[in-house]
Amino acid sequence: MKRAAETPSERRMAENQVVFRTFNQNFLKWQEQFKQVAASEGELPKEFNADLGLNFSCECSDENCRLRIFLSPKDYNKIHRDPNAFAIICGHEVDSIEDVIAKEPEYCVVRKHIMPPQNVKELNPTPANNV
Repeated sequence: MKRAAETPSERRMAENQVVFRTFNQNFLKWQEQFKQVAASEGELPKEFNADLGLNFSCECSDENCRLRIFLSPKDYNKIHRDPNAFAIICGHEVDSIEDVIAKEPEYCVVRKHIMPPQNVKELNPTPANNV
């Protein structure tokens, strides 16, 4: 068993992932709302099929990462049945705070060593320099 994240920097990295996951969850909600409004107004293109895949934000610990992961909402939701799992670009894992539990061609899934708060409002403030 790996040690729990103890330094403010490690805690901040783990909490960054919660922020990215929250963004992705809101993205899914917005996409569904858009689809419903467009369909009700007769404006939804026939070729629109979000089930084929969407560009989600990488949920890695790097607060400056802006890379995207293409996966279906079904796969995204399957990953997040485990609240301690995150979808990231392979190679973005940080061994001190997480383990890779699955590798796919487009992304990896990591599980945190400790469970960060699941609500962005519960995150601990730390200095901007991550120390």
